[in-house]
Amino acid sequence: MKLIGCIVVGLGIVALASYDSSSAVGQENLVGKHYWRFSEIDNSDELTIGLLELNIVEVGDGHFLCSGMFRISAPFLIEFSTFGNVVCTETETRITLSVQGKRFDDHGNYTVGIDMDTLTLDPDTLNGTSEGAGVYIDEVELSEHAYTYLGNELPVDSNSWHP
Repeated sequence: MKLIGCIVVGLGIVALASYDSSSAVGQENLVGKHYWRFSEIDNSDELTIGLLELNIVEVGDGHFLCSGMFRISAPFLIEFSTFGNVVCTETETRITLSVQGKRFDDHGNYTVGIDMDTLTLDPDTLNGTSEGAGVYIDEVELSEHAYTYLGNELPVDSNSWHP
């Protein structure tokens, strides 16, 4: 019986030693550059429309600041700079982003507006969804997106985020 106990304990030690904690994202690995592919959620269909790149720095006690770029590929190619904060809890990683940009019409005219997005992500995978609102001079837009975490390096095919 002692032999079986020793074998079980030995296997447990081997399992712990072989556990690769880098496979889980986790709060301790947030500092640095990160990428997400995002898709618009429209009538339960997902259309890939862009890439989010964020550089994240820690300010302490589970709070982080971030800045980066939204690269949108549909309906046309465009880039917006963004900034915000990241708060981590045991149950979620929440990123709140502010984006200011221009919205063009078919005639080349534009209005300036601001979008606010809140990403609610699984703290282990950093996958999740967002809800946002864009306020322009002539309209308010609501949005929902699905986010897929791509890691801390730009995908080998940097155009892979295009639809």
